[in-house]
Amino acid sequence: AVLSRQGKKSPKVQKLVSSKSQVKKAYANFNVGEQIFENESYTPHGRGTLQATVEYNPTNEAYEIGADGSIVLRRISCDIASASFKYWKLPKLPLPLKKKGGYLDVLYLDDDMRITRGNRGGLFVHFRPDFLSKVTKPADFHQALLEEKIVQDEKAAKKSWWRRLLRRS
Repeated sequence: AVLSRQGKKSPKVQKLVSSKSQVKKAYANFNVGEQIFENESYTPHGRGTLQATVEYNPTNEAYEIGADGSIVLRRISCDIASASFKYWKLPKLPLPLKKKGGYLDVLYLDDDMRITRGNRGGLFVHFRPDFLSKVTKPADFHQALLEEKIVQDEKAAKKSWWRRLLRRS
């Protein structure tokens, strides 16, 4: 997910995770054959992963008939089947987030982008990775990587300074 804006009714966990999500650090992959999608969000430094498997079904509540006579779905019902959190080398922890009765409205869909709104007001914009790399300017992307590297180096320097101080004590 490139953009995730939570609604007022969104759960606190969802608000927390989406506030920390960054470009290329959150995904929602649909498996149309099995009618499930996998959501994955990563902690800011990439050591933790929040994963949820959502079962979905098309509904007859919101659809359109296309110009060619095809049916265009605008809503799917969603049930969270499982959720888990894994941090670094620690074991994966199952989360008690099984929820039934949600839905997702498809606001826009093409070959490269999907925009949806959840039943609690959250707005989600997803790009395919190859399209995202086309629209993200390489200079901006490299600058962001450089800035992240600087932050990581500063944190590592602080940790090593602290460790040296503790060794002297």
